[in-house]
Formats: sequence, structure tokens, C-alpha cells
Amino acid sequence: MPGSGSWVLGDAETLSICRPALLDKSHLLVGITRVRNEDGILRDTLDHVGAFVDAIVAFDDASTDATREILRSHPKVAILIQSDHWEAGIQARLLAETRHRGLLLDVVRQRLPCEWIYCFDADERLVGDVRGFLTAAPRDECDGVRVSLFDAYLTPDDHAPLGPGNKLCDGRRFFGPERRDILMLWRNLPGVRFEGLDAREPTGVGQTVTYLRCQHYGKAISVEQWEATCDYYMAHFPAETYGRKWARRKGHAVHILSDFGYPLTPWGPELFNAALPMSASHVQTDWPTTELGAGGYDILLATNHLQGWTGSETLLLALIDSLLNGGCRVAVYARYLDRDWVRPWVRPDVLLVDDPDALRPLRFDLAHVQHASCLVDVRSLFPRMPVLFSSLGVLPFLEQPPPLAMGVTHYLAISEEVESNLTAQGVPSARISVLRNLVCSERFRPQSQIRSRPERILVLSYKVDDARKIVLRAAAKVIGASITFVGDVRASSQDDVVTHINDADVVVSLGRGVIEAMLCGRVPLVFDVHGGDGLVTPDNLEQLMKVNFSGRLYRRECSVAELVDQLLLYEQSFGFRLREIAERRFSLSSNIGELMKLHREVIANPAAVPETSTPPIAFASTLARQDLGNYRVQRTRADAFVNEVQRIKSTVSWRITAPLRLLWNIPKRFLKRISR
Repeated sequence: MPGSGSWVLGDAETLSICRPALLDKSHLLVGITRVRNEDGILRDTLDHVGAFVDAIVAFDDASTDATREILRSHPKVAILIQSDHWEAGIQARLLAETRHRGLLLDVVRQRLPCEWIYCFDADERLVGDVRGFLTAAPRDECDGVRVSLFDAYLTPDDHAPLGPGNKLCDGRRFFGPERRDILMLWRNLPGVRFEGLDAREPTGVGQTVTYLRCQHYGKAISVEQWEATCDYYMAHFPAETYGRKWARRKGHAVHILSDFGYPLTPWGPELFNAALPMSASHVQTDWPTTELGAGGYDILLATNHLQGWTGSETLLLALIDSLLNGGCRVAVYARYLDRDWVRPWVRPDVLLVDDPDALRPLRFDLAHVQHASCLVDVRSLFPRMPVLFSSLGVLPFLEQPPPLAMGVTHYLAISEEVESNLTAQGVPSARISVLRNLVCSERFRPQSQIRSRPERILVLSYKVDDARKIVLRAAAKVIGASITFVGDVRASSQDDVVTHINDADVVVSLGRGVIEAMLCGRVPLVFDVHGGDGLVTPDNLEQLMKVNFSGRLYRRECSVAELVDQLLLYEQSFGFRLREIAERRFSLSSNIGELMKLHREVIANPAAVPETSTPPIAFASTLARQDLGNYRVQRTRADAFVNEVQRIKSTVSWRITAPLRLLWNIPKRFLKRISR
């Protein structure tokens, strides 16, 4: 099997022994590297690595400069494999990345017995006590070491070329906070091998720890080398993983922010404290291959959370379907994204992302943004993209426009109340459009006629408190109606909600729930956490919708008697009449054309972010992402703890010892009872 001792030299490859004295003796650490045309930095690389390794085995990949001579002459290079043929083509390059390292690993095992192996590139500088740590690492606790790698950057005040005579370590002032923990050191165990395509890390390494740090200079040697790197990845690697990303970087060697939009930081504690681990979601994501329909455009929908059936999430999911039907291609960014929850409800050609950096290589015609947090994230990535900001309420902090020029072309308000809130915060009224809380009328539609009197009441809310539940139950009892409460934002899907609504005559809810009820031909009653505005009728609908049926128009804290009076206003004819109005005012099919027209106007009139806003936007986005990273770590730990408890409780030993635990707890419960 390749990688387990069977890699062989190619026809154009030869192996040379450079330092016979280093062979066939035991070493602590041997380095392996593959290089091509690195004579500008290679001597410094070998001196740096040679300070802590016992020997080096190198692969020269058809260099045309002095790389080969430098390798042969260095006292720590024991063996040199040299290729006189450059393997061109995407597939060939991907395989070569793996095969060359596999070949180096096999050669080490054959001629240089060692305890540890270090795989390095010419543009990396390891920082820390390498030998001291490897000597101290217990065999039963550590089989490999992941090294935290940070990218150095060329900056306006620091972009003179680094070449012969320069030391790369600490050779640049600024680094990006993105941290990649790469498996660079591992014990020389028989199961370790290189396999697959484009493999930097071997497989078969057991327990690993993260220790040491690495300064990576692949982006920071010179402007000329940056351009050459862009050309190399564009020509020899797949577009979806490397090519498209590096094509966008071409011509942008000198940086103010990192390639991922974060502030650059000097090497040291400040950088390490701000470090942002690069997860699997940072792998560049390909844009869906579906073609745009007539009149369509590429749109990014951004929202703070997409993990349950709350108002902003149901609105977003409804917009996705309508925009797709309108010929658009849609990507969705959510800070808090539950893919398992949302994926069944969206088409497979919708891109779902919770890491904004995965969007960086893509191009959009505009962003339709819900929540100020996502506006900051979008702007930190795309300073010139046209943006429409949609405000869905007046109370939540996330619905407020940021007190900073963010280059928003136009604002959407879900009601006149929200419109007033935006103007009160300085948004010109000419840049605000009121577009209601739109609902899919094809899904929310009558399945039966409501009854002549309100016999069944549905309370559709995840916020209603226990006190109001008591009042609602009492009012239902007075009029002889049954009452059902539905409000699990995770369990109750849209289809479940449709079924529940169609089984009722009166639906007690707020906001979107009121609209869904009307589209199903039911009569809503606005009553929830903010108090109530009473029964919705064809006569008062126009007034109540100005506050999005929030209960804030009158804010009645209804007694049982007052609720009974409202319920007795019910008329069977209201069902048909309310649906007729709701179809015109709130259905997506009636209003999506207006929204898409507004999108096109925004695309035609982009408003870029002022330069003075760029640093605070980057700072705010970085701060938020750090908090989000901490949240994800805590969530992962909590999930792991719950899973472990469940695993323990499923074991035979747990079930067998249940009687013993019962006996053990009896005295504890007795003492607790008498101590009260």
C-alpha cells in the first residue's frame, strides 16, 4: 500500500547520500521537506531547522535555481531525492503533494532510525523548545504534536523583500489571528503513512497534543513571490479548493487586514490571545452550479440565528423559496446555524454557512440582512457589496440599525412602528420601505371552514407565561371552548403549525402567528407577553398591523372577563374576509415581486462603507466572532458531557448497580427531609 513502505522512485528521480555519517544510527528527531526553487530563503530554513533536528531528508521537485546545491552542501541534509521532471496538471500536483512526502517518510524509516519525525516547508519557522518537549512527552500520552501556525503579512510599512542574508524568523511585524493547528511532528510508528491527495498531514497518528507555534511566511516574503504563488495555485490546483481563492488575492499582496478580514497583530501574547482557530468550515465553499433564472440574481441572506421556528427564521425560510422560484441563487449566512434542523427545509442548492470566511471567495449581487450583528459580519467581508437591511422589530437589540455608517442602500421595515423606530435613530425616511411580515399562502391556507361559534382555541406562542395561560384557560371555559397550547420552536414545524391552526377557530398569538392564522381562514386574538390588542376583525386589521400585531397598540392586560368579551366578538364570516385581506397584504406570492424590484434598485445603487468605518467594523466583527467561538466551545463540551452521561446510563453496569444507588440515596433523602 502506498505510504506504508511501497512508494518507489520515479524514472526521473534519483536518491543521493549527502552525509553518510548520519545514516543507520538512532536519532531523536529527523526532518523531512519537499522544496522547489527556494534558494532565496532555503539556507536560512536549513540553519533554523538544523538547530533542533538531527538530520534532514529533502525532496527537490525539479528546481531550476540553486536549491539543489544548497541542499547538498548543508551539514544536516543526510539524503537528497531529486526529480528532474516537473509533473504538471491539477491531478498530478495533488498526487505529488502526497507521494513526495510518503517517499520521504519511507526513506527515513529505511536509513535514519528515529523516535520523532518533523515535516516542514521552507517558509515556516518553528518557535519553542522542540527537543525539550519531545524528550519529555510520555509515550502513552502523546503520539503527535500539532503546531499552531500563524500567517505573516506584507503591510504598507513592511513589505521590502526578504531574501538571501535575511532571517525569516521574526522577519515581519504583523500576523493574522487565524490559527491552523497542523500535525507537524509525530512518533515514527509503523501505522503512520501519507495517503490520498494533497496530504500535508499523515494518517495513523494516535493521541495528539497542540504545542509550539509556527510563523508562516508564504504570504510575506515579497510582492513578487505573492504574485507567483497566486499564479501557481490558480494553474495547478482545483478552483473550488485553491484556485478561486488565490485568483481573488492576485494583485493584493500588501495587507491592512488579514485575508479573512481580521486586524493584523504583532507576534506575541496579544496575537495568541486573539487567535481564531481555523475549523473545517474555513474550507472554501463552491457556489451552487444552478443557473440563474430570468430576472434572477445572486443573493446572500444573512441572519443571526437559524435553529428554530421563531419569526425571523420562518420569514427567512419563506424568502428562500420565493427567491429561488424567482430565478435567484441563494446563499444563507447565520451566526448560530443548526444544519441538522434547517437542512430538511431548504433545497440542496442553497448554500448554508455559519463561518463568514467561507463566503469570501464568492460573489453576490447584494446582501439582504436581518440583524445588526450580521450586518457587521457582511460588511467586514464585503465593503462594497450592495446591502438591504431588514428590521423586524423595535425592541430586540439585534433589530436596531448600528450607530455607524455601514453603507446600507435601503432599509426594510416590517411595520409603521418599525419605520418610526428607524427614523428616530437617524435613518432618512426616503430610504425606508414598509414591507409586511410575508408568509407563504400556498402553505398556510384553509383546510376547512371555521365554526359558527368559537369552539376551539389555539394558543400559538413560545413566550406566553403561566399567568396568562391561567387567564386564557378560564376565558375558554366561560365560553365553553376547548384550548390547546403549541409553542415548541424546535419540534413544531411549519406543517405542524398549519395542522394545528386549521383545527382551531380562534388563534391566540402575536406577529407572524396572527398572519398565519388569517391566511388559514381563522380569527386571531392578539394577546401574549406584551399584553393584548384584542380580537382581529376586518375593521381593525389596518390599525393593528401598524405595530405588526404585537399587542403594543393598546397593551391591554386583559382580565378573564375582558378576554371573554373579545372572544364573543367572533363572527364566522371573519375567517373568509380576513384571509382575503391577508392574501393581498401579507402573502409572499402577492408581494415578492415588489421585494425583488427593490433588490434590483439596491443592486443598481450600492453604497460603499466609508473608510473611517472600516476599523471599527473589523474590530466589532472580530470581537463577536471570538465570543461566538467561545460559545461553540462551551456548546461542544456540554454536548459531550450529555452524551457521556447517556452512554454511562446505557451500560450494563449502570443498570446492575441501580438498586445499590437507591439504597445509598435513602439516608441522604431522609436527612434532607428532617433538616428542612
